[in-house]
Amino acid sequence: MPDHPRLAVTAPDIPAIRAMAQTAAGRAMRRALDRALSAAPDGITIGSHAAGHALRHLLTADRSEAERAAARVAEAIAGVPYADSPPLWDAHDFKMIYRTKAAVDVALAYDLCADVWPTGTRRAIARALETRAREFLRGGGRGFNDKPASNWMGNTRAAAGFLALAIEGDPGAGSDLGLVAEEAQAGFQDYLRAAFGNRGWCREGFNYLRYPMATTGFPFLQALSLQQNRDIVTGTPAEWIAPLYITHLVKGPEPTHRPYVPFFGLSYPSSDTHLSGFDQHYERTRWRSGDLVMALGSAAPRFRPALLWTLHSLFGLEGDASFDIHKPADAIYAFANLARFANVGPENPAATLPRALADTALGYFVFRNRWNDAGDCVAALTANASPVPGCYSFQDAGSFRIYGLGVRWAEQAGGSNDLPANPSPRISRAAENVVQCPGTNGWPGGRVLHQDLRADGSASVTLDLSDAYSTGSGLRDAGPGPIRAVRAFAVDYSGDSGCPALIVIADRFDGPGEKRWVMHTAGHPHPDPDGFRIEGPAGASLKATFVQPRQRELRIVPGTQTRTIEVTGGDEFLVALTIQQGPPPEVALEGSTLRVGRARIEIGSEHLQICRPSPKGMDTGA
Repeated sequence: MPDHPRLAVTAPDIPAIRAMAQTAAGRAMRRALDRALSAAPDGITIGSHAAGHALRHLLTADRSEAERAAARVAEAIAGVPYADSPPLWDAHDFKMIYRTKAAVDVALAYDLCADVWPTGTRRAIARALETRAREFLRGGGRGFNDKPASNWMGNTRAAAGFLALAIEGDPGAGSDLGLVAEEAQAGFQDYLRAAFGNRGWCREGFNYLRYPMATTGFPFLQALSLQQNRDIVTGTPAEWIAPLYITHLVKGPEPTHRPYVPFFGLSYPSSDTHLSGFDQHYERTRWRSGDLVMALGSAAPRFRPALLWTLHSLFGLEGDASFDIHKPADAIYAFANLARFANVGPENPAATLPRALADTALGYFVFRNRWNDAGDCVAALTANASPVPGCYSFQDAGSFRIYGLGVRWAEQAGGSNDLPANPSPRISRAAENVVQCPGTNGWPGGRVLHQDLRADGSASVTLDLSDAYSTGSGLRDAGPGPIRAVRAFAVDYSGDSGCPALIVIADRFDGPGEKRWVMHTAGHPHPDPDGFRIEGPAGASLKATFVQPRQRELRIVPGTQTRTIEVTGGDEFLVALTIQQGPPPEVALEGSTLRVGRARIEIGSEHLQICRPSPKGMDTGA
């Protein structure tokens, strides 16, 4: 193994990192590091604080910072208790996925300070890291989930490999750590194949994509790429993880421009450091942060310009100037990767990424009109095509999200006050934008029947959702149901409609029971004779026009954090949603064609076909 440092930084990187620290961006990163270190550590972040002091040593060659790093490492290994977490280092019966982060960050501190720490200190830390590496490779402890697609497997395998790479060949470490790293890498690759689709989507949802990757996965991939001196993600399931972030992340509205993600999966509402309230903005806490600067290190080369554009737009000097640094260890990856790829210019993602992204393996779709500012429009649709028993799964087949002009028009329903408490409000179909049919299962996934994706982000997708309306009470005991259900979802960003985004949703059911069309919104909806409208700031609005059912009942259900629109009246629903500033366009059904402004949507027996009678239309800024 090469000398230290070797996990995130290499010796040739150090002059460039120290030079970057003197630039405007570097000074902003140092301020972000100082803010992170000023917060009191806990059992999760104690290793990160050690790594932050180790980075200060790297930047300044100040040995007192290396000594501070060693003192924090000693606290971590000794298992010093904190107010909100028990001692974690040797807590073998505690959740292992809570324990990996501190160990990975201790390994980072070790890597940056190994050459200046006393030999006895190095040996003791190497032995402690080896013990943890072997334990993490075995797995175990409270709640351990050994399903190949579980985030537990990704988290622990990557942690084991990272720790083995940190100490392989060092004094005090065993002679077979190369084999430990190889076994951990094989296990992590198994996780990637089991958990991810073919365009970066994760079976367990966005936040349980983030948790293992931001905790251990991205650091392990970067360490491997440096060790092997090659691109290790192209052609693997990890290749499209960074593009998935880029396609989802949008700059929020003024005054904070706080990033938002129209995600699916388990939401963990967050404040600065702890979980509280309900907030579906992009989480940046001790559990999830630093993703973009970490991903930059191992990203496929062709996607790095787009990733840099996103990073600078949201978190650089053009954004909040945090450079994606929330925990002290995040700063290591910010300095290392921005210095290493200083010769790569940021490039608008539209140059390299599709605006309509389809993960056909898992039935997940994202439709984006542009990458520009808080006025961007993003819609997402999931078929939840192949849920796996024993892993996080959701009753969300056929559900959608809509964001545009700075407003969260359609999203997962809000906190526990707004939803039934049993079994979990953020897994239940009651939280989703679907057609609800009481007494049906909700757990099985759907199938993609048709997809037509356009270069401008427009698309038409049809899903067979019949299995989601089957009988039974879960994935394992779901049986054939009496209902056939098809949802067609079309997005038109051409501007022919007279507005930035037109979304048409058609639902057809054949079977018994009341059908209830449901959409949850962060806005405040108002009923209209032909549907409803939601008013946003600065003149933005969403107008919903129901063509079917003709005889319908519309109900708006208040909530503490989101509001719910419910429509009943038949077995078929056809609704046009327009997002605009100013008056909405006219919507009319002419035979089998839905006309919205100059836009035409052909209504087929199952599919929606976007017609483009004219290339003219408003400039979407793409």
